[in-house]
Amino acid sequence: MIKSKYVVLLIAILAIFININLRMYGDEYNKPKNVVANDVIDYYAYLPAAFIYGDMTLNFKETDPDFFSDKIWGFKQENEKYVLKYTMGLSLMYLPFFLLSHCYAMVSEYPTDGYSFPYEGGLIFASLFYFILGLVFLRLFLKKYFSDNVIAAVLLVISLATNMTHYLVYEPAMSHSFMFFLMCLFIYLTDKWHNNNKIGTAIFIGITMGLISLIRPTNIIIGLLFLLWNVNSFSAIKEKTRLFIKNYKSLIIIVFFTFLIWIPQFLYWHSVTGHFLYYSYNNEGFFFLKPKILHVLLGFRKGWLIYTPVMFFALLGILTVYKTHNRWFFGILTFVVLNIYIISSWWFIRTPCLYRIICCYGFTFIGIYKMDC
Repeated sequence: MIKSKYVVLLIAILAIFININLRMYGDEYNKPKNVVANDVIDYYAYLPAAFIYGDMTLNFKETDPDFFSDKIWGFKQENEKYVLKYTMGLSLMYLPFFLLSHCYAMVSEYPTDGYSFPYEGGLIFASLFYFILGLVFLRLFLKKYFSDNVIAAVLLVISLATNMTHYLVYEPAMSHSFMFFLMCLFIYLTDKWHNNNKIGTAIFIGITMGLISLIRPTNIIIGLLFLLWNVNSFSAIKEKTRLFIKNYKSLIIIVFFTFLIWIPQFLYWHSVTGHFLYYSYNNEGFFFLKPKILHVLLGFRKGWLIYTPVMFFALLGILTVYKTHNRWFFGILTFVVLNIYIISSWWFIRTPCLYRIICCYGFTFIGIYKMDC
């Protein structure tokens, strides 16, 4: 079987090739495909607001409502300031690519409005970059414990048999590829810290956990994986407690850097709402007493396992972990179960488009160059 390092290279080439053919050449009307759309409108708005228009209240959009109607959302408060619904984690991930795009726009003929072709191209390549980097860190972690053939298969399945295909091609600026990278990095760093207990590793764990939670606050539960790593018995709990006491400085550093990543968000909320903590989802919330677990897993309209059936094997793999690497079992199981419960309790679960997913998979495997789902 092909070596895992070549799988990463192959996926990188394939992903770039697909995006060039599907996006850079535009659609049948020769217009660029829209990248800043749907939830990305709020994810991304922090950057043009801060670096181009210099107005975090978003009132600048009223100067040209036709242009900004599908580019800047937010909702207006009683103080006449707009506030964005989503936290700024993705904007921090976009930032290096946004700055490069802005520099290119300034020396080219493209508008420096934050929404022209260079900026959307930057978001596309940001998604590809973080996804490939996620594969790299996943491979680095797995190669310590599994054969290269197993690793190669895992990387191929994740890249070609999950909804990641869709989010790399049709909605590249959504959170999925960015979160994939951060989760892989977090697992890699967690395992590394438990082997070396170094302060430097703890710093990166804190930064990573800060970004994970700043993109999607409920994902702060990834911290449970760190707490339960290598815990497989009551004696292991005692041993883990002693490890934490001995390395208490690392725990303080992790909490500190997680908090540090959130400081820009606290300052933003305070500047537009007057409060350092602010719930920007309004009436949207969780129904923890009425989770739709079966609906999420197996429902025809929203079922994760219906639309990504390969994940059946991933769930079965948790049982295999119990037999082969049981020191990870309770941490993984706790995170997976709790995450499914939280997702199932959210007031609205987005309906997947079966036609779009089938089209994306078909494109990946048979190499159709033009397709508009």
